[in-house]
Amino acid sequence: MATVLQEVGGNYSVVELYRKRQQTSEYHLYHLGELIKKYQPRIVGIEVTGGVGQVYLEQLSKQHKSIRFSSIRTTGDSKLVLISNLLLALEKNCLKYPIGSPIIDELLSFRRQGKKLEAARGKHDDCVMSLAFALQITSFNEKKVSPVDFSKVKMWVD
Repeated sequence: MATVLQEVGGNYSVVELYRKRQQTSEYHLYHLGELIKKYQPRIVGIEVTGGVGQVYLEQLSKQHKSIRFSSIRTTGDSKLVLISNLLLALEKNCLKYPIGSPIIDELLSFRRQGKKLEAARGKHDDCVMSLAFALQITSFNEKKVSPVDFSKVKMWVD
């Protein structure tokens, strides 16, 4: 699963989703490489926790030496932060995705079950997580919210 985000003026739009199941690693590496060639991203984030992410990171970074790669490791705590950032971007209305995107159904079925954040039984969360990973490596997460200076707040009573 891969999500390509475009940033314009602090707003982010999903411009492409790559989502193929039941294919070989070589197939995925080829198509991910094609996305990198097509969009020439500033940075590519790859989840390396379990699975084949580390292999993808190594192979793609060898093939695309001019691209910056970032490894993303997930834990229960980091997943909470990733999803919180995704929710914040959605609430601030600075993250857009195409109408009819599988992201919509996955967001609607994403739940907290006990201490875990995951898709409801029988549903998928790969689009949600890929979107959260993509957002993680953008400048959205670099923007710091400045504390409110209450000395400048004016109050009146009628």
